[in-house]
Amino acid sequence: MAARHILPVEPAAAPGVTVVVEVLQHGTQPLDVRLVGCEGESPYVTTLEHRNLGKWRHKFDGTDAEWAAILSCLLLHTPPEKAHVSLLHGVCILHTLQHDQLELSIRRDVGDIKVSVSRSLAMRRQHETGHAGSDLPAQGRGI
Repeated sequence: MAARHILPVEPAAAPGVTVVVEVLQHGTQPLDVRLVGCEGESPYVTTLEHRNLGKWRHKFDGTDAEWAAILSCLLLHTPPEKAHVSLLHGVCILHTLQHDQLELSIRRDVGDIKVSVSRSLAMRRQHETGHAGSDLPAQGRGI
């Protein structure tokens, strides 16, 4: 049975509603996941593939392994290795909700400065037919 995790995701800008995101592992790699978010009304769906994690990365100076460790901690609730604990200080996942799209992004707070370390990952509203829109990120790149 695939591992399933539930994440409460705060809005990037206050005030706003917290959304719930279900993370369901669906592939051979730990970070091959299907994300289903809901703001209490409609489901939003996308997938993320382990082999394409670097496409979500933005303004993050660490290694690919460090990036995967951050995502594993945030999405899969995986405890960090001792060497990666400091990477998680001030790191959180946030959302923006616009029209038919729920966007997730990862931010690091460094003192009073808030730095986005990821590109926005777009989750498309699932239509009544059961078909979700494209899982392209907000900038139009596939993940």
